[in-house]
This record gives sequence, structure tokens and C-alpha cells, in this order.
Amino acid sequence: MSEIAGKLLSALLLLATAVPALAEPAGEIEELRHRLEKLEARENAAEGFALTSGAGRLTTFGAIEVEGAYCKSADRSGESDISVVTALLGFEAALSDRVKGRMVILHEEGEEPTIDIEEANLTLSRPETLGGTFTVRAGHDHLPFGAFASDMVSDPLTLDLGEISKTGLITGWENGPVAVKVAVFNGDRDATGHDGIDNGVAALTVTPTEQVSFGIAYLGDLAESDLALLGDATSDYEKSVNAASANLTLKFSPVTVTVEYLGALRDFSETMLADPAKAPELTGRRPRAWFAEATFAPSPDWAVSGRYEQAKDFQDDVVHYGATASYGLDVNTTLSLEYLYSDFARESEDTASQVTVQLAMEF
Repeated sequence: MSEIAGKLLSALLLLATAVPALAEPAGEIEELRHRLEKLEARENAAEGFALTSGAGRLTTFGAIEVEGAYCKSADRSGESDISVVTALLGFEAALSDRVKGRMVILHEEGEEPTIDIEEANLTLSRPETLGGTFTVRAGHDHLPFGAFASDMVSDPLTLDLGEISKTGLITGWENGPVAVKVAVFNGDRDATGHDGIDNGVAALTVTPTEQVSFGIAYLGDLAESDLALLGDATSDYEKSVNAASANLTLKFSPVTVTVEYLGALRDFSETMLADPAKAPELTGRRPRAWFAEATFAPSPDWAVSGRYEQAKDFQDDVVHYGATASYGLDVNTTLSLEYLYSDFARESEDTASQVTVQLAMEF
């Protein structure tokens, strides 16, 4: 614990000397919010349905995403499907302006459909602490590593590689444009020979203006990401592989530009790569990914986004590029059409094209 605390303190000192911002951790619900906000002439996302009693307030919210997709690769015939990719229901209970609890249930269809508790946590807020607001969040949550701010239907590669949900403790301090967060948790991948709180995240967010946002973050071990990079293997895991992320967002209406990088800072051991069952997503020793995306929203009803992204030592060094057009059908409801081209450069000359139609609603 002392070792990881020292690493986090060092990381925070480095982060504090840097300039600009890390956004809040974003899952699929946050990407949907990005698209909806661009397609509506209003400043805030849907606030859900609220029940108030005295000083307490219970808010319910959710999202449903239905997709129809057609995919064709160079060596396979076309495949198509219709699925509920996201069915999310959340509850937030605020007992006062300083205490709240949150629980989010998520269902995703796929080869193995799941129903998971996406979030379950308690948050304590203390304003006017060192000139800002201090918060403590305990429970299961998305950790503040990576921003993943995309307006397209498909997830960016940085999210595939670095999104991390754990049960732990997240502390934060925010004062205007500056926000600092530190999270600690007991990881599933133990390279130190003991079971304890031995991993964490440190992040800095700075948003100097409404038009500019930049962020950086440090993660103690990339093997803890939700992707399960190492499969079921633990005995051959020799040393933690720390990682870093950085993102920049520029908003000059009607154009928004986002760039993000996320990757390991050291190599995974050779033994992890020798057996594909132990490292199913690794195709090299130091996995990393980046993307650049631009969105043009000429009116409250329409938005068009384009993205180029690339992976290294991860998912066969795939390169993706494509575009999404979204139209606001009604309040909090969008219809999106996306084309995504994939080129898998490392192991083969295989390429793939996918067309996706998505109907999404947030409430």
C-alpha cells in the first residue's frame, strides 16, 4: 500500500505541474449524452424523473440503444444483426446537497448477454475545502482514467483498451477549472504476491475556457482494465505495467475536435505473449491506442463526425476510420448512421467494413 501511495503522490505532483484537463470517466451512457447534447438546442442533458420528499430527492434515469449492423470482411461473407446494445437504468438518491448514493444497472446483448451492476457508490461532498469542493466516493464506479469523449456510434480504441470499473475509493478536489482525482482499489491482477489495496489512478483536469479542455492520468497497472488483457492467467504475471493517458478537446462552434492517447508505459513480459490464451488481446509487448475525431454540428438537429484511430501491440495493430451522421428525431432521441472501415495490419491483410444504424433514447 505504501508503494502505490508513493507512486500516486509522485504522479499527482507531476500532474499538478502540467497544464489543462481530464474529463469525467465516460462509458456508453456518456457517449450517448455527447450526441444528444449536440442535437438539442439546450445546455443540459436529460435530468431524469425526480421524486422529492423534504430535503431528499430520488432521480431515475436511463438509456436504450438499438442497433442494426452489417459487416463484411475481405475473407468472409456479409453478416448482419439487430441487437439491444445498451439498456441502462440508474437511480440516484440525494439525502442532502452533501450526501448521495447512486446505482446503475446495465444490460448488453452479444455472444454472452449480461446484466451487471455498472455503478453502486456513495458520495460525500464538502464545499469550501482549501478553496474548492472536496469529495469522497466509495463503492463500484468507473475510475478516472481516460476521457473517451466520442460523438460516434462505435467506441474509440482508447476506451476498448483503458476503460476500468472497480470497487474502491475515489477522492477528488475541484476549484473552478481545475479538478484532481485519486482512486485506490484492490486489483484482480496481483504481481506482488499478496492480496491488498495495491493499485490506483491519479488524474488532473483543467478547463481554462469553455472552448479548451485537456487532461492527463496515470494508472498503476493496465492489466486491471475491463478488457481483461491477460485472460485468466495470473501465475505468469511478473510485474505491474503502469499506463498513462492524455486528451485534448477544442470546441469552436459548430466544430469540436478531440484527440486522445492511452497506452502502457512499460512492456508486458514475453511469457504473457507466448500463450494467446493468457493474453488474448495483446499482439505486442506495449499496448497503446490513439484517436482523432472532429464533429460538425451545423444545426441543433444534425451532427456529422469523422474519426481516425490506430492501435499498436493491441488488436493486431488495427487502423479504423469512419464517419457518423446523427439526426435528432425528438426530445432525447437520435437516429445515427455510421460507416467504419478496419484494416488489421499485423497478422494478416484482412480488412472489414461495417455499416451501423442506431436508434437511441435517453431519459
